Amino acid sequence: MAPVYPELMFCPTGGISFDEASEYLAQKNVISVGGSFASPQNLIEKRDWNAIKALAQRAARL
Repeated sequence: MAPVYPELMFCPTGGISFDEASEYLAQKNVISVGGSFASPQNLIEKRDWNAIKALAQRAARL
């Protein structure tokens, strides 16, 4: 999208995985990404806070 809107910064969300997050973040006009990849529903339902914490830490390193 940079060629179309070079002056804008984006925060893509929705349907993004860890692998895709890295690809998006490599774009010069993407400032951040958002998504449930760091807190999947199954882990929330299991109340597996340690696993969610580990995923959040992984996301912070992107």
